[in-house]
Amino acid sequence: MPPLSTLPQASRRNFLKNALATGVVLSVAPASLAKGSPEPEPEAEPRPEGLVDRFAVIGDTHYPRKTFHGTRHVGVDHRERSLRPEPSEIEDRMDLLNDAIAREKRGKGLDFLVHIGDIVHSSGTKEDHRWFQNEILAAHGIPSYVCYGNHDRLEEEDWQDVYGQGRNHAFSRNGFGYIILNSSDTEGARQLCIGQDFLQEHLKAFRDLKGVFLITHIPRFQTGFRGDERLGPSYGSDSPQCDEIMAMLEESPNLICCVSGHFHEHNGIIHNRGIPTVFTNHFGHYGVNQYGLRIFEVYDDGAVFARLEGFEGKRAGKGWQYHYRHSHLYRLG
Repeated sequence: MPPLSTLPQASRRNFLKNALATGVVLSVAPASLAKGSPEPEPEAEPRPEGLVDRFAVIGDTHYPRKTFHGTRHVGVDHRERSLRPEPSEIEDRMDLLNDAIAREKRGKGLDFLVHIGDIVHSSGTKEDHRWFQNEILAAHGIPSYVCYGNHDRLEEEDWQDVYGQGRNHAFSRNGFGYIILNSSDTEGARQLCIGQDFLQEHLKAFRDLKGVFLITHIPRFQTGFRGDERLGPSYGSDSPQCDEIMAMLEESPNLICCVSGHFHEHNGIIHNRGIPTVFTNHFGHYGVNQYGLRIFEVYDDGAVFARLEGFEGKRAGKGWQYHYRHSHLYRLG
């Protein structure tokens, strides 16, 4: 079997569709993207046949919170780990984020952006949200959509004023539906099961589409992990068990997956009641020892691929040098 990086684009897509079953992980880090090596400047790639949308999900950014220095007890085993990828300062983090989005757009292209929530930290202001909207989300000339996180804290009216959409929002494009479901409130609650009527309405409206994504900051089931030493293993979960919502999702045959953030320490895929929840990487003040983006590729035949890019960045002149920790590809649909 030839290395994936050497296959022509059309063959690469056929290889992926034949070789990947749902939930199977394929490492796609060629030599140029190996751990510790800088990434070459991306070249524009021809759009693969059948690709209708390619979008990037940005994980928790917590602007303008400064980086947490040190270690925390993270993971299901609550072992102490380092949680400070580079760069650590907020200005550099945001510059690297903008650069990473621009690189994806210059390479294979991006059709839109999604922010998974906790855009701004609890102590942030409406003007901090406006800065992020103008300087990050609107800076790349493509549509953007946002989740409301437990740290965002804006009232509905202010949220709509800044981002031009409600805390519950839905849209469809190219035969696929996207439901953005609020999971918190202005007090930062983490155990709410809300938005059932909105979800039910749009699952019904989208039932004849090729596929549906549910995008929500806090997962709609108890994950069993938190990764915060203030809470410890006895706390259980920092997400609610929303049985009514999960039952709706189970009964939706065209649901592709759920997409969530919130847990900076986790960036994999968890199946609950047969439903995959894809976690984003983070660009926040602490978390797994890497930053990154979750890239989705959506094809007209219903195939969906999710790629996790995890990296650190170091200044290189006026730009950034990327050091990849891993690049994993998953087939979801």
